[in-house]
Amino acid sequence: MTLEAPYHETVVDQLPVSVFRTNEAMGAAAAAEAAGILRGGGRTRVANVIVATGNSQLPGRAARTPDVPWDRINVFHMDEYVDLPAGHSASFPAFPAPPPRR
Repeated sequence: MTLEAPYHETVVDQLPVSVFRTNEAMGAAAAAEAAGILRGGGRTRVANVIVATGNSQLPGRAARTPDVPWDRINVFHMDEYVDLPAGHSASFPAFPAPPPRR
């Protein structure tokens, strides 16, 4: 897969910022960067990842790759609601995980 280059890049304080023309391009770039980092941890380690809330994470989830040890990764959402029942439609545990891309 060929990744689309960001159309604008800058640094705020020490944080690199990349701006993409579409959510899909941003998601693919984020998934590729995350996969590279997560692959480096090997299968003996566990990674913890914090993702933004709402649908901003959907393109990255859709672009995830099967060569990353997803069973060794704990995902936390920044805005999970306290005491929200697990079956509630706004609860992230009820959020279906997309199948890995092949």
